[in-house]
Amino acid sequence: MSASQPAPLRPPEIAPAWRLRFKKALLRWNSRYGELERIVGSGALSPALVKFLQFIVVETLEGRGDRLTESFIAEKVFHQQEFAPSEKSVVRVEKRRLRERLKDYYQGPGKDDPLVISLGSTFVPVFSARVNDAPETERRKFPWQWTVYVAAAILALAAVATWTWLRRTAPEDFALTQLTYDSGSTKEPAISPDGKLVAYTSDRNGEGNLNIWVQNIATGDRARLAADPADDDEPSFSPDGSKVVFHSDRDGGGIYTVAILGGELKLIAKTGRGPRYSPDGQRIVYWVGESYFVRTQVYVVPSSGGTPLQVQPKFYGAHDAVWSSDGKYLLFWGQRNESSAPDWWVAPVDGGEPLETGAFAMFARQNLSAGVPAAWVDDQVYFSARRDTTNLWRTTISPRTGKSSGRPRRLTFGTGQEREPSVAANGNLVFSSASASTNVWRLPLDPKQGQVTGNLERVTRDLSTEVFPSISVNQRLAFCADRSGKREIWVKDLAMGKDTLLATSSSEFDSPKITPDGLKVAYAVANPSWAIHVVSSTGTEDRLYPNGGPPRAFSADGTKLLYEAKSCSPYCVGLLDLSTGKTEELIRHPKLALYPESFSPDGAWVAFQARPVDNDSNRTIYVAAFADGQVGGPDTWIQVTDGNHMDREVKWSPDGGLLYFLSERDGFRCIWAKRLDRQTKHPAGEPFAVYHFHHSQQSLSNLGSPGKVGLSVTRDSLVFSLAETTGNIWLARARK
Repeated sequence: MSASQPAPLRPPEIAPAWRLRFKKALLRWNSRYGELERIVGSGALSPALVKFLQFIVVETLEGRGDRLTESFIAEKVFHQQEFAPSEKSVVRVEKRRLRERLKDYYQGPGKDDPLVISLGSTFVPVFSARVNDAPETERRKFPWQWTVYVAAAILALAAVATWTWLRRTAPEDFALTQLTYDSGSTKEPAISPDGKLVAYTSDRNGEGNLNIWVQNIATGDRARLAADPADDDEPSFSPDGSKVVFHSDRDGGGIYTVAILGGELKLIAKTGRGPRYSPDGQRIVYWVGESYFVRTQVYVVPSSGGTPLQVQPKFYGAHDAVWSSDGKYLLFWGQRNESSAPDWWVAPVDGGEPLETGAFAMFARQNLSAGVPAAWVDDQVYFSARRDTTNLWRTTISPRTGKSSGRPRRLTFGTGQEREPSVAANGNLVFSSASASTNVWRLPLDPKQGQVTGNLERVTRDLSTEVFPSISVNQRLAFCADRSGKREIWVKDLAMGKDTLLATSSSEFDSPKITPDGLKVAYAVANPSWAIHVVSSTGTEDRLYPNGGPPRAFSADGTKLLYEAKSCSPYCVGLLDLSTGKTEELIRHPKLALYPESFSPDGAWVAFQARPVDNDSNRTIYVAAFADGQVGGPDTWIQVTDGNHMDREVKWSPDGGLLYFLSERDGFRCIWAKRLDRQTKHPAGEPFAVYHFHHSQQSLSNLGSPGKVGLSVTRDSLVFSLAETTGNIWLARARK
């Protein structure tokens, strides 16, 4: 710096001790801190709740509200160093007690306090000014009070300005308001561009299916749009707020539009999910396929209907696209080829070279597990991600350069699953906050007839997510769980009530399968090279078989294992012979992707499913004779289903006369069955429903991948994972 240039003005450096005293002095002038002292001094709270309230208030006032997570509070307030939210609920229980005690306080000794401290969906306290109901003439009797108030206000403003410098950065400042209070599943909100309306998906009608609702944010008035017995979901507003585009399962599924004031329902595209209007309202982007199978495509179609145009057709997988503010670019989840890692990509809508954002690498450095982009406003991308809890985040991605820059910033701090943000022009956003549990369930039935004989029964009752169940003849249950926050494989002896932990990993295991005798469990991990592990059910032995894939089923004698072979393209059926340790491709087809399902009880037949390589969303179930470790060519395969529906997860009845499977042929993911001739295995009669899951609160669809359902057949029941979900919609209003 030259001598002629004045030095930049900087705030004076404050020694740590002075700085601490200065901060405390400022807090004394802060009305929020004063309210905390009033509550503590009232004796309305127990010592434990006093400590809890003091901690979250001071952390917030000192600019550290973004640290108020369940795990952090458990460590600092309740001295629980090894805290797993999935196993322990002490923080949530104490939060509920604190909320109730605060309510009692403000209805009693604190009824005249000028400020109210409350707790919403997060651990960050909310401070609200109490409305003064005294008559105007009464307030004028004490003009000296206003002098005190003005002075206090000036000091408070000075404190705020100084605090801004002291803490350098502040958490995002939103006022939260709950918009819906449903006991069921209300989710997938979209806010209108002017911020006055919110559309969302809900099962509040009590009929078990999902419908689209539109609600006036100011008044709470709401109306159901285009009701149908099939599920309607994923709504999004047109730029002028007059229409809603959404996905529906009606008539085989598709993208529809409807006016919010009522009118004709219009089919825009026969298939697709995640529709979004372009900023000018002239086009709609959507995607086709199933994200958990990666092979997906993004399309753009005129908003009046017409011929869809595929975006970036050379991508191996692309889905969940959002528009840039000028409508020239799309940001989407993408995987360029089968062997590449996924990332967020930016691509010109009308063609051109895509740009990789590098967002996933940045998220990994921040220990964030993020999914898809939810909204893109100017250069700000809103999304949901999990660190210790699932919250809303924001990061910067330039439409021009396509690059992610800066650290992602957390916007919400709740303990529920906060997802699906949607942003209005005024900066307000809506999101869903859900509570979900996934356990293993049992459905009593006569497996030879496909007739249900009793009510659903819960097999596991942990707070963790428990998926991929597989059960042996002697009632040993293998499954995946996240009880410690990591992915784990457990075996539960249902007769003895004993749980055994077999394996733990920071990455997800794929589909553990237990042998019929319950002595061994097989599972796969992606690295290295989709290796198959076969361990004893007591965890004392572990054998590794490289170049395999996700296990699907053991033979009755436990010597052979069907697996999804990753060595061939398209996918094919692999076979592991445990007696020789050899893996090989058992069934393949040049034009079909094949997925193994199960061995027949006598080991003489194999069931599998097939789909065209162009990612047609329908599946066909086949069975084929299995002898001497071989399966014949396609001309020997027996077609069981017609290939016009999404049918998979196929399991045999104990006598080989029925095939049970998951199907979405009625618009929901339910359990169906198909009769077979016991000798020839040719189909006999039409498929029939065994058990319907037409209620979104208890659903097989909420698990995402159908493999996580883990349908199994025992001598007297079906066993599977089932998700129970409840949720509501919240408004985050940006403070001025």
